[in-house]
Amino acid sequence: MTEGGELPPRSPSAPLVEAATNLFQFFCESIQLRIKDITSTDQYERDGNVIWLAELPPHPAVQSALEVDEVAFEDKVMIVEKVAKADPPIPPQNVRPWLGEFDHRNAGSNPVLLDERPEPVAEDRDEEDEEGGPDGRMIKRSDFPDVEPAYTQWRPQWMAWAAEERRNRPVRDLYEDLYRIENKTSHLPEEWDLVVATGLLSVRRPAPGDNPDIVVKRHVFTSQAVVEMDEQTGSLSVSLNRSLDPFRLELDMLPTPQWPNLSRQQELQDHHHQKLEHPLDVAEVDALLELVAHAIRTPDATSLAQQLSPPDPERVSDVITLRSAPALVLRARPRAPKLEFFNRIAAQLEQLERDGGELPVGLL
Repeated sequence: MTEGGELPPRSPSAPLVEAATNLFQFFCESIQLRIKDITSTDQYERDGNVIWLAELPPHPAVQSALEVDEVAFEDKVMIVEKVAKADPPIPPQNVRPWLGEFDHRNAGSNPVLLDERPEPVAEDRDEEDEEGGPDGRMIKRSDFPDVEPAYTQWRPQWMAWAAEERRNRPVRDLYEDLYRIENKTSHLPEEWDLVVATGLLSVRRPAPGDNPDIVVKRHVFTSQAVVEMDEQTGSLSVSLNRSLDPFRLELDMLPTPQWPNLSRQQELQDHHHQKLEHPLDVAEVDALLELVAHAIRTPDATSLAQQLSPPDPERVSDVITLRSAPALVLRARPRAPKLEFFNRIAAQLEQLERDGGELPVGLL
């Protein structure tokens, strides 16, 4: 008000500022309605993929930046070599009937000879006797002296194959996961988002009504990543992507009142850019998570150092807990960054409206 008790004159652009504010608030509400509430990495696994980097198979064909003491931005997140699949040794013809339900293609099974088995039914007679029941005649392995020597010669070969197959199969499964990720992200980049995620936030919160508690389990830091194939060797590697938006601080798994204010969020992002060259620098991630725990607007948020694996859901409490727990995450492209962008513009326009400022040229 002026000294005479009158309201100050309204800026000529005030109606435009008000219209722009309403428009961007509408954009925010529209995006918010379309955003699916993602509270856990489990939801990404339904359509995308989550690979916990501390749980990669121990194998010479798998390399991870977690194994390196000092990492730089250019260092690969992981490299997975192509491991060929070997055919299993087939049981000898005279041994096969004495192995029961054993499947030689199943590396998790154990071939054990039967002491006796039902006599095979001759092709020229019915499987049932005259009284309508099975014949029931059993034959003994001891009556076939050629079976055990053939089995003894074949079994060590099969056991060696099975041990190698059990060791190699997780690597092939990981390779196939990365192959599918590369295929999705290269053919539909506008739909899929691939990130190296660190700083797993976990907390248990009550659900409305009689529904079970909601176990929140999502990362607060995400860095853009890309999967590439070496055409010479066939190996697949995951690298950090130098995109326009390489790093994001994600807090939308928390209620908005618990978020740090915008200036504190910016400080955390600046700290990340200055101190953290690679998301798998666990010591620096842990140091930053401690700052995030202090910045979250709740008195008991805490961070745990050197915790590379996700927590058991049953052990998640109502205390917000942060741990590094790095993962490679394939997910549908989130709308949260767009919502944050429009929220910032709407907040600036509201401030502009209060200050009676001029609308920037070209905004409407």
